[in-house]
Amino acid sequence: MGLIRRCFGPFLAGSLGFGCLGWRTVVSAESKRRVSSPNLPDPEPTISYWMDDADMHGVGLARHECDSNPPAYTDILIIGGGISGVSVLYELASLGLGNDVTLVDARQHLACGATGRNGGIVQAKAFYDIFHLVPKYGIKTALQLIRFEAANRSALRRFVSRIENSEAYINQPNPCDYYRDLDAIMVFDNDSDFQKEAGIFRFPPLKYVARAFGIDILTRNDCQTLFPKGWARGAIRAPKAADFVSAARITRIMAKEASEKGAKVCLSTAVLSVHKSDKVVYATNAWTSELLPSLTPLIRPVINHVTSLHCADGSQEITGEGLRAFGLYPGYNYWVTKPNGRVILGGFRQNTEGKGVGILEDAIINREMEAACDVFADNKLGFKYKNDDRKWTGILGFSRDNLPIVGRLPNENQAWICAGFSGHGLPVAPLSGASIARDIAGDVVGQRRSKLDGDPLSSDWSIEHPPAAFKPCEKRFLNRKRSWESAGDKFN
Repeated sequence: MGLIRRCFGPFLAGSLGFGCLGWRTVVSAESKRRVSSPNLPDPEPTISYWMDDADMHGVGLARHECDSNPPAYTDILIIGGGISGVSVLYELASLGLGNDVTLVDARQHLACGATGRNGGIVQAKAFYDIFHLVPKYGIKTALQLIRFEAANRSALRRFVSRIENSEAYINQPNPCDYYRDLDAIMVFDNDSDFQKEAGIFRFPPLKYVARAFGIDILTRNDCQTLFPKGWARGAIRAPKAADFVSAARITRIMAKEASEKGAKVCLSTAVLSVHKSDKVVYATNAWTSELLPSLTPLIRPVINHVTSLHCADGSQEITGEGLRAFGLYPGYNYWVTKPNGRVILGGFRQNTEGKGVGILEDAIINREMEAACDVFADNKLGFKYKNDDRKWTGILGFSRDNLPIVGRLPNENQAWICAGFSGHGLPVAPLSGASIARDIAGDVVGQRRSKLDGDPLSSDWSIEHPPAAFKPCEKRFLNRKRSWESAGDKFN
């Protein structure tokens, strides 16, 4: 049997209510409606554009549709209501195990963490990335990463296409706010970095050789049409390499479909500790080490500043004829343009102490990062703020080697982790969560494969299994080669 400790708000004046949560699962939890804790997600974080957008369009599972209290019993407990945790929930429900699973989240809405605070870019690694991946991870892992991220992008597209054609959303055009085939462009603001990364391929006719690998090398003159202010010294463009999505919308839609198959979703339920469990999934990303202190050497929180704003008059040419996803070398700052002229601009952790490593506070704006973002938006991009624009803080979960931590925990036969996405969650999180669901389901997957209750994210077990390098293991715990401050540098 199990036990959940939960405070039921002012009417009990802090007294504790007791009930059972989990078959052989023991969990301590408290309501976030009472008080905040430095070790738990803040109950009143900064509000992101994505959270406003999801609420305004009313897609997916709304707060009032969630369970007000945890159920008396559950076989599988998922901690964390972001895209990774909800992907586990969705896949288990699609495999016919909806009545056996409960998801809890500390905050009052789903997708309130990094999922609802990102830039919305789904850029899967491709063949041209192999030159940077092999020195870091080796040829085997590099190829597995490329294959897995391509499969994840395809899985998201399949899911979105089904939702777009669903009768449930017939009156909501583009319910997932999903746009396909954006050009992904890494921009350089100094000559030395551009020369180092583009190498001899920046000269004709070798530019055409680079194009054979799926990339275009843009010289300073080529960049003038993109950045009329003339600060860009060059760029590397990958045509149609990225998609753009509201991860908050997709997460809530997945959760709604899972709940319709019997899965339980409980909000304002913050887990303080897990003493003993049957099956528990930690999909807590930046907050993982607060529940699993042993993972502190491997995963840490990192602050990020994001804003939504509009193109200023006369600068509309920056958006061009379609959406584009941009990054500024070496990868700290990024921005993406939407068809309506809105721009999502984020990053800037390099402008605060320690590059933002170790910060868990997302209820306030970091003023150093905000100032750097405002200067960048105005001086380099020509973007201005309007009354309906937003600024917010996001907390990312970074692993030391920049690879997610996905799989069964060492020495914990019935505990799994899906976290540490290092600012690169959308290209890997959905199928990472689905793989954990398949692992939990075990033999049931094979038995029910022809009788699935829904549309699972996965369609090919062997191709869509995460790379072996994602697994939590002692070797990753002991790896100290990379400093936390350099984590996240795209090309390091």
